[in-house]
Amino acid sequence: MIFALSGVLVPGLAQQFHMLSVERMGPTATAVIGSFTPVFAIVPSMIVLRETLNHQGIVGIILMVCGVILTVKANTTNKPQFAYRLIWLAFIAAVCRGLSQPLTKTGLIEMPEPFFATLVMVTSAVIFMGICQVCRDRSTIRFSLGPHTLWLVASGIILSMGFLALYMALHFGDVVIVSPFIATVPIWVLIFNHFIFKTEQITKLHVTAAWLATCGAIVLILR
Repeated sequence: MIFALSGVLVPGLAQQFHMLSVERMGPTATAVIGSFTPVFAIVPSMIVLRETLNHQGIVGIILMVCGVILTVKANTTNKPQFAYRLIWLAFIAAVCRGLSQPLTKTGLIEMPEPFFATLVMVTSAVIFMGICQVCRDRSTIRFSLGPHTLWLVASGIILSMGFLALYMALHFGDVVIVSPFIATVPIWVLIFNHFIFKTEQITKLHVTAAWLATCGAIVLILR
């Protein structure tokens, strides 16, 4: 049941809000705001799982928050309402992802099987998203097959591998150590966007924000 609930959070709710955020804000801004995820994972882990975080770890969290603030500033230069109308999408995704990690760790303590955890979580997410689709207005649902479908399939495979790797890491290590690695996502998004997909304009503030978020993760890891 713990794995099933965690699956509803991620990839259920989190992925839905993440895709909406990518669609409306772009992948770079979404990824940097997503660097706030470890905060929502570490705090519950300290309270429930009794994991520890020293002053250096707090500095790392502050660096990541600064990265989020810079991202908002970079995207609100010509969009005054950006922070109020869109940023909540990425933050909800971050909250769901963060809470899912200590929850999953609790389940792995009782049943240390990362493969089984991945299977249950992905299955529950499919059921959850299927129910959401059934409840939607039929006129808003669109299905189409084409070259873009292959990209979605590839993304699903990559996400599944990522979830399995994350749960294996949670099985062997503490949440306060594993979670900060997620904050390195922005730098990879910047690299892929710039050199491969070339779908978004990267500014100096975006780069600075990504580096701050990544440095925050490094400080946490080396605490």
